[in-house]
Amino acid sequence: MNSQTHLVIASALLGRRATRTEQAAILVGAALPDFYMLPFILWGQFKNIPFGTLWGETYWQEPWQTFGAISNSIPLFVALLALGIWRSRALSLLAIAALLHLGIDFLTHASDAHKHFWPLMEWRFHSPISYWEQDYYASFVAAFEACLGLACIVLLWRRHSTIFIRIILGLTGITYLVVPVFWALSFST
Repeated sequence: MNSQTHLVIASALLGRRATRTEQAAILVGAALPDFYMLPFILWGQFKNIPFGTLWGETYWQEPWQTFGAISNSIPLFVALLALGIWRSRALSLLAIAALLHLGIDFLTHASDAHKHFWPLMEWRFHSPISYWEQDYYASFVAAFEACLGLACIVLLWRRHSTIFIRIILGLTGITYLVVPVFWALSFST
């Protein structure tokens, strides 16, 4: 699924009784598996690599596959959760949010599946559905994702009354319209 969906799902499920520090940890954990993509995209822009080439070829090369394996490693986040249980509720919530992200990605990545069990094994589960690949029911998954994301936004809107958080939630809701248009335009060039 898209990064913003991971953030709102984790916040909705884990943040109800969380302190500000714990809420920040939830957001960081939900974002960590996708974080390597920011330098990847920026590097591609710096190198002037077309988006189709960037995602179709460069993504599958090193060091990006190793970065992806590290940031999507269930064993590493389970180890972090064990440390968190021993030392810190915030660290535990960070690890749980990341594991929630990985569980969702496990089910919604088809041809671009991650090495979720790295460093123990290189195996990838190729899901029969994808959040973005049309050959794997992406239209249905995207509609479900948008409904789920918007439902989480409504829940979070009701939970938080501060204007800043509500502005962020409103902008996040807009991404369910803007992101598909961005990707469609990016791959058409």
